[in-house]
Amino acid sequence: MAMLAIAALVATIALGIVVGLLYLQRARKKRLVTAHLVAALAGTALVLALVVTAPAGAAGLSGAWPIGILLLATAGGYFAKTVARRTRKGAELMLFGHVALGLAGFLVFLSWVRNI
Repeated sequence: MAMLAIAALVATIALGIVVGLLYLQRARKKRLVTAHLVAALAGTALVLALVVTAPAGAAGLSGAWPIGILLLATAGGYFAKTVARRTRKGAELMLFGHVALGLAGFLVFLSWVRNI
């Protein structure tokens, strides 16, 4: 299941790069945004399943880190549209946090999964 979670997160990152480049061009493809969100939710759910089903003592508190970071990244991306209605700069700051947290969550997950 770890490889499936990694694949889902890599797909999320790849779709995020495409969506981000389109955002910079001021173009928006709703289906790509939706695919990015679905991949993120699937990847986060698989990470959660891995942490919950990890052998006793393997997950510990460290298992909560990738889940928490990925949930914050997903929420940041999801709610950026709401913030964008008020101010573009606020939305861009939120999207920057979304990207940073998403990549950090992926790297923390890779580190965690290597140790179980």
